[in-house]
Amino acid sequence: MDNYQDESPLETRFSFLPNLQDTYDLKNLSETIKKKFTLEGPYFKFNFQKLDEGGFLKKKPMVAELNDARILGDSNIILNEDSNACIDSLVFNPNVKNKVYGSNYLDHFIFENEQHKFLSSKKNYFNEGIFIGSSLNFGHWLHNNLAKLIYFDDTELQLPIIINENTPKNSVECLKLIGIKEKNIIYLKAGEVNFFNKLHIPMMPWHFDSTQGMWWTPNSFSTLRKYLSVGHKTEKKELKLFISRKDAHHRRLENEDIIFKKLENLGYIRILPSELSIKEQVDLACQASEVISPQGAGSFLFLFMQEKAKLIELTPPGKTLDITGPFAKKCNLNFKQITGKLSSNSFDSIQDSYNAFSRPDKWYVDNNIDPRYIHDYVEFGQSDYNIELDSILNELK
Repeated sequence: MDNYQDESPLETRFSFLPNLQDTYDLKNLSETIKKKFTLEGPYFKFNFQKLDEGGFLKKKPMVAELNDARILGDSNIILNEDSNACIDSLVFNPNVKNKVYGSNYLDHFIFENEQHKFLSSKKNYFNEGIFIGSSLNFGHWLHNNLAKLIYFDDTELQLPIIINENTPKNSVECLKLIGIKEKNIIYLKAGEVNFFNKLHIPMMPWHFDSTQGMWWTPNSFSTLRKYLSVGHKTEKKELKLFISRKDAHHRRLENEDIIFKKLENLGYIRILPSELSIKEQVDLACQASEVISPQGAGSFLFLFMQEKAKLIELTPPGKTLDITGPFAKKCNLNFKQITGKLSSNSFDSIQDSYNAFSRPDKWYVDNNIDPRYIHDYVEFGQSDYNIELDSILNELK
């Protein structure tokens, strides 16, 4: 069936069910896939530091298959023929609205009297595809979205891959680096209903479930590294990289320039990932013997680094998800973390003025972002901070 569109508006009512197996048919994955990509968890806030010790429980990966499926806009809401959806294990955090409902959700979703409605301006029809969705955060894109492809073989990866229209160009470049052609990418738009004759829906290899415990798939890293050809470089250099976070919305390193001035004398070069293509980032990281990075999406360059290289992560105190260490160690990197002190512009010093539709003056947010969605982009409690220069120099000795 050729893809086609219908311009007529539509109101769709839907409900949520708690379990994947009660909502969709589950694909019979091979024993090799189930064993290789077993998830470990659940990890809660009080035991994230135990990630290195292995999971408390194990659960098998799942891929749902659905005939006559509907995806609502650019959300993670996928309806079966009875207009029921499930988000457990399919979104990174079910309590964060934009991770469930997609972009501009207040314009398209209506929540009244415990009833859910989606208002659409257009209907799109497709035959078959693999839904991986999107994230504006590069680290989440790698481990929540791109990593969904680990459950499929080369033949299945010839199917169209379904992402969102607002997917950053660097994330789209990742798909092309692993052999996905532009003609095989379907882009979903907010405010449109997308009908599929058959849809493949893999669970997220890294996610929080309904208990708010975190699960992850340790062996996803080796597959992602293989996808991006890490380890296949013939020329090895000893680059020293400092990753800038100057263009971040929050959790910025306030004394970054002071730190880099000293590191530059030690041979470091500073890069801003948003100014580089993914190929350029992969090439630089593959040649790096040392990387220093503030905590955030940029630190996920560890995925491209050669084994045994050194990664030093700079982080604010508390209120952060400490997962870079276990993830980096799974890639056989020499990982160290340095914790700083909150700056005078931190959220803690101005939280009394917090409300749902305002932001502290010291937060940098793109002026193009609708004020109604500010706190989908700038997380509560994610503060700017300072790092003592000597603590970095001591780790480099």
